[in-house]
Amino acid sequence: MAKIISFASQKGGCGKSSVTTLVASVLAYREHKKVAVLDFDSRQKSLANARENELASITPKKEENGEYTCADPRLYKSFMSQGEKPYVIESLTMAFTDALIDKIEKYNQEYDYVFFDLPGSIDNNDFFNLIQNCDFVFIPFIQEAYVFQSNAEFAFFLVEHILNNEECRMKNLYYFWNRYKETVRPKQFEEMETYLKANLPEMKEIAQKLGDTDAMGNTYCKSTVVSPAKEFMYNKGLNAFITEIIDIISKD
Repeated sequence: MAKIISFASQKGGCGKSSVTTLVASVLAYREHKKVAVLDFDSRQKSLANARENELASITPKKEENGEYTCADPRLYKSFMSQGEKPYVIESLTMAFTDALIDKIEKYNQEYDYVFFDLPGSIDNNDFFNLIQNCDFVFIPFIQEAYVFQSNAEFAFFLVEHILNNEECRMKNLYYFWNRYKETVRPKQFEEMETYLKANLPEMKEIAQKLGDTDAMGNTYCKSTVVSPAKEFMYNKGLNAFITEIIDIISKD
């Protein structure tokens, strides 16, 4: 049976899709696990579109001179040398129908890890039905007051309606800091941390913070078709962060 995971937030721009891609790619291409990503964000389709664009960029096309070229030779070379088929990314609507339930169950039975990429729609019953079927949910926080408040409210919702509900599948709820700036508003950050620990004790913290770095936005770090570039994995604790996440979802 698969472990079902979601990096979820009520606000966009927190890095949930980027982190989903990073963890899924490490599991698929380094750990050689059977991975599927279900993209339920029907408006943006960030992950489904990323996969489509990457496949287009590494597909050789015949030129007038008879030679074959592709739009991204470097990515093509990495993909071919890797020797792994791309893991599944499927774009789905969030409507929680019998057909979707059957599809999720099939993934649940046939894969090691299944990721749900969800929009932030806690007032939507379909969102509730999907996220309560996750084993692990990770909420990314960033050091902006409005975003922090929004995701804190999101966390309260998950604790009250899902984590403490014995009928739901969720084992644990975690949070982590993304785009963390150690020297920017340290007092405000300390107040945010204190608030979360005091008001949401059920939510566990990922110890390793993701720094304010270009690594997460680098094409060769968050590719859906190749393993993340090693030179970026060690940038500001990225490798340690991924190791911590995988340790949690593989053992719990």
